[in-house]
Amino acid sequence: MPRFRVFLIVLMIAALVIIPVVITTGQVENQAYTTANLTEKVELFERLARLKPWEPSLWEYAGFLASQGGDYQQAARLFATARDKNALTLTGWDALGLAYWNLGEIGNALQTWQAALQLFGPHPLLYQRLANYYYFNGDRQAEQSALENLVALDPEDADARYRLGLLLTVSEPGSAIEHLLAASRLDDKYAPVVDALRAALNLSRVQADAARAKLILGQGLGSVNEWKLAQVVFEQAVGADAGNAGAWAWLGLAKQANGQGGSGELDQALALDSRSAAIHAQRGLYFERAGDWTQAEESYLEAVRLAPSDPAWYAALGQVYTQLGDLPVALAFYKRAAELAPTDAGYWRLLAVFCARNGVYLEDEGLPAAVKARDLAPGDPAALDAVGWVFFGMGNLEMAQDYFNRALEADPGFALAWLHQGQAYLELDEREAAVAALQNAALDDGPIGEEARRILSKVSP
Repeated sequence: MPRFRVFLIVLMIAALVIIPVVITTGQVENQAYTTANLTEKVELFERLARLKPWEPSLWEYAGFLASQGGDYQQAARLFATARDKNALTLTGWDALGLAYWNLGEIGNALQTWQAALQLFGPHPLLYQRLANYYYFNGDRQAEQSALENLVALDPEDADARYRLGLLLTVSEPGSAIEHLLAASRLDDKYAPVVDALRAALNLSRVQADAARAKLILGQGLGSVNEWKLAQVVFEQAVGADAGNAGAWAWLGLAKQANGQGGSGELDQALALDSRSAAIHAQRGLYFERAGDWTQAEESYLEAVRLAPSDPAWYAALGQVYTQLGDLPVALAFYKRAAELAPTDAGYWRLLAVFCARNGVYLEDEGLPAAVKARDLAPGDPAALDAVGWVFFGMGNLEMAQDYFNRALEADPGFALAWLHQGQAYLELDEREAAVAALQNAALDDGPIGEEARRILSKVSP
């Protein structure tokens, strides 16, 4: 048989094998790019990756699709295959780490991000992942190191600067303020908390007593709800001076906030200084947080007995008696607090809010107190909102809305005024406006936002 005929026969046999493969690959590729079903799309791209071994990047793409669909088990397998074929990009390595993280395999997530760091070199995204990992595992030193590397690469990352500033407040207070101020400059949402922390840092710096300095720093951290870090600082204060009753009391409150008890530390504080009104008041706060209003009453009454001119303890008792259902006694204590601090708008506002919240004594006590608070702090959105709230309770919705609007003009992000404005619109049966106001209030990540979301679930499911 001539060689040419043999060659043709071989070529025809090869074509019979190759052409169906080419047609199949084309069909799969067309289906993969055109189907709208995400699960089917993942399966088709994986099949396509097997049919086109010269394009290993298809494994990574299939992994991204699986992650998009929330199938992290499949995503991890597909990304790992791409990794083994040296076809995983930096984004893919990160996505593989996230897939492991979502599967609860946090050790594998850490190893993945560390391997990516070795392979691709320093990158802000990888340091952010590592910082989050160390935060989750409570390794402050490693978290601080990761954040320092992140900030060196991206000094405009406000969140990283803020968190680094917080950690340095515990480990190196002298270096904290630089990062906190940078966070405030980059994102004004940090301005109020940075102001509080800066005041604590500056005050602690001039203290000769180490325990006192730590106590001030811990109180600053607690004031911005950073109780885990505050606990560390209060432990440092106790370590510096085991006889400091205030340090023990604050440590107890921090432990309570972190779900670690705290009663033993407060007992130790009382044993060290039973004549301190502040210690009794802190015990009152502990019982108040625990919902033990009878014990809170006892502690705050002792604080008042020891420091009868301090308005804070009277206001605290107003809250206690409100919870106990004795509103006339609660009113008396709120009034006494305001009388002891006649130029402090805060206590007049507390009195007005008590009346508005409970719908009692609105005209005789609530409105005059609210107006007093407004006059003492004319630009304070909380004081303006309090006036509106009292008018709302009195049924004067026009005046109420006027003051809610004033509060929002003073601070467009003031969630409490948005909540009250939404409630006023509901009373007026202006549902669309109510929903818009409540949605603004719902952006708050505290109890105000929670209440707004609760109302929204009823009026706009």
